[in-house]
Amino acid sequence: MAVDRRVREPVRACALLAVLAFVLSAQVAVSMAPFFKTDERANAAYAIAVAHGQLPTIQTPIADDPVLYPALAEVLANEYRGPSHLRIWTANHPPLYYVLSAPLVMLGDAIGHPGLSLFGMRLLNGLGFALAVFLVGMLARELVPRRPGIAVLSSAFALSCGAVTYVGGAIYNDGVATALAFLALLLGVRTIRHGVTRPRLVATAVAGAAAAATRASGIPVVAVVCLAVLAASVLADRTPRGWRAGTLRAAAVGSVAVIAIGWFYVRNLALYGSVTASSALYQQFDRTPNGSWLLTCVTPSFYWRLLTSLWTDGDVANQWRILAGILLAAGLAGLAEASASRRPRGPERIRFTPTTAAWGVAGLYVAANVVSVAQFIAGGGWIHARYALPLLPLLGIAVASGLLYAGRRLSARDDSRLVTPLTLLLVGLGLLCHLDTLRHVTAPVTDGLHLAMLLSAWVVLGATAVLVVRGLVLGRLPEAVGAPEPALTDSGYRPLR
Repeated sequence: MAVDRRVREPVRACALLAVLAFVLSAQVAVSMAPFFKTDERANAAYAIAVAHGQLPTIQTPIADDPVLYPALAEVLANEYRGPSHLRIWTANHPPLYYVLSAPLVMLGDAIGHPGLSLFGMRLLNGLGFALAVFLVGMLARELVPRRPGIAVLSSAFALSCGAVTYVGGAIYNDGVATALAFLALLLGVRTIRHGVTRPRLVATAVAGAAAAATRASGIPVVAVVCLAVLAASVLADRTPRGWRAGTLRAAAVGSVAVIAIGWFYVRNLALYGSVTASSALYQQFDRTPNGSWLLTCVTPSFYWRLLTSLWTDGDVANQWRILAGILLAAGLAGLAEASASRRPRGPERIRFTPTTAAWGVAGLYVAANVVSVAQFIAGGGWIHARYALPLLPLLGIAVASGLLYAGRRLSARDDSRLVTPLTLLLVGLGLLCHLDTLRHVTAPVTDGLHLAMLLSAWVVLGATAVLVVRGLVLGRLPEAVGAPEPALTDSGYRPLR
C-alpha cells in the first residue's frame, strides 16, 4: 500500500536530520581527546567490569587488570583526576548501555587497540542521540498531526542544540537512554491516538523496560506509558469495563519493567539507601545541599540555566546564550499563538479526547523529569545538558510553532513555504555550534592514523551536509508538509487484537 506523501516526506526529512546528527557526533568522537568528559573514565570502567562478568558498585575501583584488559586498563590508570574519581561512580546507573558496550571492550583489547573500544562506546552513544533527534520529530508528528511541518522543524531544532551532538560524541549512556525513553513515549502517544493493539502493547512494554534498564530517568517513562495505556483503553470504552481493561493492561506494561530491571533498583536501595544512590554520591563528592527541590522548581534562573545548557555543556564556555534566548522566545510566541487560536470558552474548555490525553501524557513526562532535575540540584548537583534532553519534544514543538508564526508575520507566507528555509536555518545554526565545539575540544594530532581519521571525519561531514541539504531542498518538502493529515476521531479506535 502506498504511503501518503504528507506522511512520508516529514519522516524522510527527520531521518536525514538524524543522519547528520550522527555524523556530527561521530566527528566529535574522533576529534575529542580520550576521557575529555569526566564521566567517560567511569563509564569505560563500568563496561570493562561488565565484560569481565561483574556488576560494579560506586565503590568499585577503576579497572586495573593487566591480564584481561592490559591496554585499556593502562589508559584508564593514566587518567587520574583526583581521589574522588578513583572509583566507578557511575555504577548507580542500570547496566544496559554497558552490556551493549562490553563486546567493544573485548574486541579492543583482543586486537590490542583500546582506542577502538573507547571510540565504539562514543559511537554507540552518538547513535542513540541521532535516534533521539529523529524521535523528537516523530513525537511532534503525533502530537500535532494536522501540521506535519512542525515535525521537521522539531527535529531540526534538536539538531541545532549544540550540546546534543557534543555530548553525543562522548562515552555516556544518555544517548541510548534518551532514544529508548522517546521511543516508549512515542508508542504511548500512538496507543492513545490509534488504539490499543497487542503488538503496540508489547512494544510499549519492552521500550519502557529498556529505558528503565539504561538510566533511572526511564522510571518516569514507565509510569507515563502505563497511564497512556490506561487512557487509550478508557477512550475506546468509557464504561467500567474499559477502566478494568485499561488497569490490567497498564499493570502488565509496568510489570515487564519491574521483572526486567526492578532487581537493580532494589539493589541500589539496599546498598545506598535510595534507588538512584544520590545521597551516597553527594557524600562521596562532598556536595553541599542547595535548598529544597520545590524552591528550585519556582526559581526562574533554574529554568534558564537548564534550557541554555542545551547549547553547550560544562567543559565548553557557553557562547550561545543569545541564540538560546532567541529560539526560546520564539517558543513562547508559539505557545501564545496556540493559546490564542484555541480561544476556549464555556464548560467545554478541557475534554477528555485523544488529543488532550496525548498532550497530558507528554506533559507529565516533562514535568516528572523537571522535578527530578530540581531534586538533584537541590541536593548539591550541577546542571548538565543531558538533564535537559527530556524537554526536547515539547520544546521543539513550541519553537517550531513560534518560528512559523514569526515567518508568517514577516513574510506573509504560509507554512508550506516556510518549513524548508527555517529547517535549513536551524541546520546552519547547529553546524555553527558544532564548529565552535570542535574549536574547544579537538585534541592535538598524535600519529598518522589520528590525522587520517580527522581528515576523513571532515570529508564525511561535508558530504553528508551536502546530501542532507540537497535532500531537504529537492525533496518537495514544502508542498508535502503544507497540507494537514486527516484528523483522527474516536471512531478510528480498534479493539485489542
